[in-house]
Amino acid sequence: MGRDEVPVPFDEGAAVRSALPGSPIVVDAAWQPQTLSEKEFRRLRTWSPRPVESLDQRTRAVDVPRGAVFRVDTGTLAPAWGVDSAPVEFIVTARTAGESVEILRARMDPARRAEDRGWRRREASLEALAGKRVEFELRVRTERRDDDRPQLPVWGDPMLIAPGPRRSPFVVLLSLDTLRARSLSTYGRKVETSPFFTKLAERGTLFSRAYSTFINTIGGHESMFTGVYNDGQYQVTKLAPTLAETLRAAGYVTAAFTENVALVPSLGYQRGFSRYSENKQLPLGDATKTFRTAARWVSENARARFFLFVHTYAVHEPYDPAPPYDAFFEEEFERAGVADDQRRYEREVRELDDALADFVASLTSEISAEDLLLIVTADHGEEFREHGGTTHKQPYEEVLQVPLLGVWKGVVPEGRVVDTPVSVADIPPTVSAMLDLPTDPDVDGVSLTPLLASPRRELSRDVLFATGVGRDGPPPRFVAWAGASKCITAAGPHPAECFDLSVDPGEQRPLEPQDSVLHRKLIEAAAAYGRGAQSRELPALEPGKLDSVDEERRRNLRALGYVE
Repeated sequence: MGRDEVPVPFDEGAAVRSALPGSPIVVDAAWQPQTLSEKEFRRLRTWSPRPVESLDQRTRAVDVPRGAVFRVDTGTLAPAWGVDSAPVEFIVTARTAGESVEILRARMDPARRAEDRGWRRREASLEALAGKRVEFELRVRTERRDDDRPQLPVWGDPMLIAPGPRRSPFVVLLSLDTLRARSLSTYGRKVETSPFFTKLAERGTLFSRAYSTFINTIGGHESMFTGVYNDGQYQVTKLAPTLAETLRAAGYVTAAFTENVALVPSLGYQRGFSRYSENKQLPLGDATKTFRTAARWVSENARARFFLFVHTYAVHEPYDPAPPYDAFFEEEFERAGVADDQRRYEREVRELDDALADFVASLTSEISAEDLLLIVTADHGEEFREHGGTTHKQPYEEVLQVPLLGVWKGVVPEGRVVDTPVSVADIPPTVSAMLDLPTDPDVDGVSLTPLLASPRRELSRDVLFATGVGRDGPPPRFVAWAGASKCITAAGPHPAECFDLSVDPGEQRPLEPQDSVLHRKLIEAAAAYGRGAQSRELPALEPGKLDSVDEERRRNLRALGYVE
């Protein structure tokens, strides 16, 4: 049907339904066969499965346009592949006021057919139902009702695909974990670490003072997904709709490709995604593989509007640039006396820049520039002893200032640099505004579209906020910015600090808060923000939620320094 297909959403609730108690809501469509341990085998053989009838669901009614196709993925969970599991049938029936028509029936027998292990995409023409109002009933049945062998079927992402005018762009959000703005030549680094990023910025609008809301991956991404400031309790994605949920409700196919450490699906990051895929391969931070996997998905789904989120740990510690990048900038670094860890980090930044160039080239080979809204940012930066510390533990500019770039030919101004302080929490409301979608009035982020209209325009806020350390660390420190002024509240042994970033961008000369009315107000605002964040009523973490991770994920967390 060509490239003008538009998904028509009609399913309400989880994108994937499973009969296995405790199984994930959204699972990776690229499962690999698993070898069961003896204990797991005994558990599966003795487990009394939930009846497959529990997977039955009926969509809300939808008007079927001419040329429409019903699309759904069917699958089986990996533990059923290595035992004598029962074959199952997936059945889709279209129900109208006067008739019931079976449009799809598919049999899967993963124990005996290798091609039935994992996902299979199914499509059925709806031409005979064009012009009618239809509900779709999805059912799973065993071939024999008395067959009590294990069966672990799942439905994935039912969608109605119909030809229509392109109403909105494809949306791609790239999160380059731990990429600090000041290490990009685009942001003034004298070493040419980001030549492609600079060229990309010439095609769109660059925000020179963009900030994360938090100093680590979990907190920064929660704000990036929801538009809500993070307070360190890692529950934001359970309180506010995610950008993926908003776009899915608007008819977008949604997919996420990330790397297996902190963006744990059980914390809510998978909400709204039709596919949530984690790169679980070591070494960590394999941008080339993650980008390649995402690019392959794009080539398979470029007919319909989609929202794609891609995340990589490519420049997170441990810093280990591959040849030839491991020898880049040697003379410049020697001349400037750059420390070894920062050298390796910025060489990885250069390596990531090339990987980014390849990925953007693959995107634009599938999607025209007029149809692509591309956003590139990071969840936090990195410190190299500017304030005595390393990694990302303190709320100074090297950690909180991140790159932010938007590109959409004909809509986002080209070659513009915006100096107004903005936040990663502004991304969801900005995307919603650009797509004429409603925005939750209670979120903390604001739409940046006024700055796209004119960099001299003002936003509907005066102060920007962020949080220092999280729930399991030292007492939190809260940050407030207004223009070039920045203040950090006192917490524990830390005195309150204020800086004039226009003359002291490195925050080396703290000012006395009492010497400035603005600084006194910022200290008060940061303190009030901190009190509000700490008093927010949040659902309690389930016992062991952050600790009960599989050994592979724990090994990767340990490699990144998140756990002992």
